[in-house]
Parts: sequence; structure tokens; C-alpha cells
Amino acid sequence: MSINFHKNICVICVICGLLAVLLYLPSLGLPIIYDDLLHIRIAGDLTLWTVWLPTEAFGFYRPMTFVPLLLIDKIWGYYPATLLHGLNIVQHGLNAALLAHLTWRLWRRWSRAIVTGLLFALFPFSYQAVAVYGHNVHPTIVGLMLIGLLAYAQIWRLGEGERGRKGWLAVMWACFGVALLTHETAVLFGPFAALTHFARPEPQKTNHELRITRNLWRQPWLWLTAAGGAYFVLYQFLPISRVPQTAVPGESYLTGLELKGLYLAQAASYPLAGPINWAASWPATIIVAVCFALTLGLSLWAAQSARRRWPLLLAWGWWGLAGLVIALPLPTDYLLHGPRLLYLSSVGLAWLWALLLEPVAELAPAKKLSGRWLVWILLAGLLLSNAWFIHGRLQQYRQLTEPVRVIQQTMTEQPPAQAIVTVNLPEWLSPARNHYPVGAEVVAMLGPYLFAEELFHHNLRQDRPVANLILPDYLAHPAYNYGLYERETSGQLAADWHPAGSHLFITLYQEGGLETIYSGAVVPGQLAEEQLAVMDAYRLVAATATWCDATLKVSTSWQIAENSLPAPGHSLFVQALDSDGRLQAQLDGPPLRLRPDLLQLPAGWQMDEQRLLPALTPPAIVLVGVYDYVSGERVTAVDSQANQLPDNAFTLIVQPCP
Repeated sequence: MSINFHKNICVICVICGLLAVLLYLPSLGLPIIYDDLLHIRIAGDLTLWTVWLPTEAFGFYRPMTFVPLLLIDKIWGYYPATLLHGLNIVQHGLNAALLAHLTWRLWRRWSRAIVTGLLFALFPFSYQAVAVYGHNVHPTIVGLMLIGLLAYAQIWRLGEGERGRKGWLAVMWACFGVALLTHETAVLFGPFAALTHFARPEPQKTNHELRITRNLWRQPWLWLTAAGGAYFVLYQFLPISRVPQTAVPGESYLTGLELKGLYLAQAASYPLAGPINWAASWPATIIVAVCFALTLGLSLWAAQSARRRWPLLLAWGWWGLAGLVIALPLPTDYLLHGPRLLYLSSVGLAWLWALLLEPVAELAPAKKLSGRWLVWILLAGLLLSNAWFIHGRLQQYRQLTEPVRVIQQTMTEQPPAQAIVTVNLPEWLSPARNHYPVGAEVVAMLGPYLFAEELFHHNLRQDRPVANLILPDYLAHPAYNYGLYERETSGQLAADWHPAGSHLFITLYQEGGLETIYSGAVVPGQLAEEQLAVMDAYRLVAATATWCDATLKVSTSWQIAENSLPAPGHSLFVQALDSDGRLQAQLDGPPLRLRPDLLQLPAGWQMDEQRLLPALTPPAIVLVGVYDYVSGERVTAVDSQANQLPDNAFTLIVQPCP
């Protein structure tokens, strides 16, 4: 029977861990973003010796935050984004497996173990902690605590002096020590150990067995609690910043306790809060209060069974302690924007809802549907809902970071001295309507304390000049919320053309999501002696059209005639025609997709732009010209000999895919 039990728990751990990994696999494709950049910046000033000292540039004492970064840099010479995100995903999967194993160790019930592991793996508010490597401390601290508690579970099963007990004690204290160097919440290790100690079903909960009056000083949980308390006191004297977060002006840490309480209560009752928020248009306070009251009522109902009372105390106690350490010291706004902070409390909530589902299985069969099947149906619905929510957040991360991928693809082969110019670079993205009533369900790529140069340096592995511009012309009001990166922006494009040339990337905010386009480059040079066509102030000096994979790529190079200025209303047109002269595709817009009055290029500079047009079949020719945006009339186009071109457009023969 023991062998079968071990086989069952191994399978359960693999299922829980694998599901957690598969769910977050899309985050492997994300670039280095947000707090990744901040931690990499700080790690750049540290060594494997100085990392163990308090860092003034960082608001906490967390050496283990930077040790992995230092090791990765020494081994690879840079920070591979796939590796960083992969570490988070693997840790989350291991945590799900460890929690399932700990649950089985505590109560020897495989059904409770697998439900707990699955609920933890798909806890909705964990998306931020797992998707961004900069929040790696949260999966790490949970993993260390779970390993330490598994060691503690082995200790209480071994009597005094039994073989192996000292080894497990060493593992437990080692996990506690590393946890203290990872995150301040490690001081809760002792209270968590006490809760798990009392929640185990054997031996029976007599005064003797609880060690309340006998052998109290021999209990590891007591010494862990004392050591955590001592560390908490010593921590106050470390020479580090006391305010690592940006608080709302005029807000003290203790204001907004009601809102913090609502946020934590919402997390505790999340299986009810999400659906009710979507089904009813009630105020957030009412929704959370009703859901939390229902959760408490379900807990009282489940506690009718004596075998669930201590486990429920463990679940609620874990949630309460983990919530207390983030609600009291942190600003309200920081908490509401930081679902990653709920990662630790998700352990208690996974236990809680696994326990609350159990009484349903004990209901009398109704027709042919037993209570046990009803539990699995409810669990499947909850897990699917959570997976859908997490998938949506990961998709938003994917959309938000599209500018990085487009710039990576374009700039890899460009001369390193040339600059990157972004237009309306996004900083964060969020849905128009929250799934849960309280909190901010945002995904962030940058922050006001970060530089776009860092973003592109670490993702392109190149040092380039970067300019960030905000142009209202391209802003819209789609069915979602977004924020622009506003640090060091400029309204004058002429001042941002780098002497070696610049490449322009524009982010469009459309109903279907974000789209970043490479509109072209401006490069210094001399006025060309010959040109393909002259259209008012514009001189077309080069042009090609190629069709490949149902896409027509039209590349053109333009210069401004000497002592000329383009009319503000002039725009380019690119028309693709079939062999019968019928229009297949068209894309209009000024050069580089910017109004002529914004360019202000120095004399002789050239605009190299490209336009991609959808075309299922290869067009025969492409017409390129200039027209007046207001009247719709084409500008007279002449060739290099001043002969007027047919249709006032330059004609290109479409070439096949090279």
C-alpha cells in the first residue's frame, strides 16, 4: 500500500507541476521588461562579494535577488530572456508539485493533494509573479518555505534520536536561512510551521500531543518563530532605503486600510468574486463583502467535520498572516497594482478552496449525479476560468511587448551607430473592464524609474541612441486601456534625428490590439544627382516592389528638393494593380507615416521607407505618387528629364520573392 501511495503522489505532483508549466509557456517569448531591467541595473554595480551587503540603490535586503543574475552574467555574458522567464516557469511548476506533496504529507488524501496543487498552479493573481523575472523572489520564497515545511514534516515523523532527523533539521534551517536572504516574509516561516504542526491529523490533538505544556522548548516551530522575530528587529537597523516604492503623494502607509482589506478579501473569495462581478453591476464593496461572507459561511459549513477544522485553521491562518505583512507596510496603490504580492497567500487559498469543495462530495446523490462528480465539475469550471484569465493577461503581455520584437527584427543588421526613434511607445496595458472588482489588472513593460535605452540594450544586446516621442495624431480610444512611456519625450522630431541616421517605429492602438510598424529610416547624405521622379518638393531616388507570401513590400527612398518644403497637406499613395489595371491594394500616408511639417530634415538627408500591403496574388505593377490630402488631386509627377509621367505616378514592376 505504501508503494501505491508513493506512486499516486508522484503522479499528482507531476500533473500539478506540468499544468503550471504549460499554462505559462507563452511567457517564454517575452523580452526582458519592467523590474527585470531595474534588477539588472542594480546587479551591474555588484560583485559576488558585495552582493551580500545592504544595497543603498535597492529598498530591501535581498541578496538572493541578485546572486542568480550575477551568475547568469558570468556564465553567458548577458541575460537571456528565455532563460530568465524559464526559471520563473520552472519554479512555479515545482512549487505546485511541492504543495501537492506537502498536502499529501499532512493528510494522506490524494484528492485533496491534487485539488490543492491545481488551484495553486492556476491561482489567477500569480500571473505577474510568474511572467516577469523581476518578481522572481515570490516564487523563490514560496519554494523555500515549502521545502522547509516538507523537511519539518519529516522531522515530526521521526522520534528523538532517530536516524535522519538531524539531516532534516539541517535542511529545514538551511531553507529558512536562504529564505531570509530572499524576502522579508521569511519571518513567517515559524508561524507557518506552527500552523502545519497543529493541522496534522496524527497524533490526536490532546494537550500532550500539541506540546503546549510539555517539551515546548524542543519544538522547531518555536525556535523558527523566535529567529524570525530577531531577524525582523535586526532588519530595522540595516542601512537601506526605508521607502522602496513610490507612494501616492500625501498618503501614509496606514491609510486606505479598508481598500487593502477589500483587496485581500477579494483574493480569499476569488472563485465567487470574479463571476459575480461579471454577472452583476453592483458596487465593488458590495460584491466583495457578499463573496467574503459566503466564503466564511462555506468555511463554517465545512468545519462541521472535525477532520477539516485544523486544516481550515491552517488555510485561513496562512492567508491572514501573508496578507497582514503586505497590507500594513505597503502603500495602497502599490498593493492594488501588485497582484504578485498575493503569491505567498495563494498557498493558504489553495488549501482553503480545496477544503471547501470537499463537503460537496459528501452530498447525497441527486438522480445519477453524485456529489463527487459535482465537485470535479465545479473544480473544472473554476480551473478553466482561472486559465482563461491568466491566458488573457499573458496575451496582453505579448501585445504590450510587440514594439521590442519588431525593433529586434529590424535593427539586428543595421549599423550600430544609428538610432531608434519610437512613437507612442507603450508603458502598460489593461482591459477596459476588470475581471475582479478591486485592484488594477495591468501588465507593464516599463516604469517611470526605467529607461528605454535599458529596454533595447538588453533585448537587442546593442548600445544605440534612443528617442521616445509622443504624437497625438496616432492615439486612439480603443476598447482597452493603455499608458504611454513618457520619460524624456520630445515634441520636436528635428532634434531627434541622430547624425548617423535614425529608424522610426510607430505603435498604433487599434481595436484589435497594439500594432507596431517600422515606417522607415532617415539617413544623412548628399542630394542625389539623378532621381527617378520629381513630385513637387519630393524627389524619388530609389524604389522596389516585391511580392512574397501574400504580402507586397514596397520600398522607396525620398529626398526633399533643395530650398523646398513639402506642403502640409501632401501625402504619398502606393497602389497595387493587376494585369487588367484593377486596384488590388492601396496604402496612403506621408513619408515615414509622419506629417511633412514634423520631419524638418536637414538638406540632403534621405527617407527610406517601406510599406507592406496584403495581396493574395502577385500584382502586376505598383504606382507611387504624391497627392493633396484635402482635394484628393495628384501632384504633377515628372521624370529626370522633366517629362510628365502617366497618371502622375511612378510605375514599378512587381518582382517575385527573392
